[in-house]
Amino acid sequence: MVGVVRPGGTVSTYVWDHLEGRSPTRPDLAEMQAMGIAHLSPPSLEASRMHALHLLWTQAGPDDIRSREILVMRDVNSFDDFWAINLLQPTIGKPMAAMTQLHRTS
Repeated sequence: MVGVVRPGGTVSTYVWDHLEGRSPTRPDLAEMQAMGIAHLSPPSLEASRMHALHLLWTQAGPDDIRSREILVMRDVNSFDDFWAINLLQPTIGKPMAAMTQLHRTS
């Protein structure tokens, strides 16, 4: 992104702080772990930390880096909507797809 943004342009990113358990999929992942179901983790959990993100951007070369925490709340209309959204996440969708029907309904 740094290589293609115009001078004076803005690059914005966000990540969920997985190490602090601040992701919308955290309850599902905790339950999967309690059930002994292996699940995928993001490639670098440490990269979700504020100081790590700041260091990554500093090393990439921009000259005006601003970081801040944004607390969000995610509302859904029903459990079915919640589940459909979470199944799109590779950390949940892939392990669930690999499970047998018996395990998915127990």
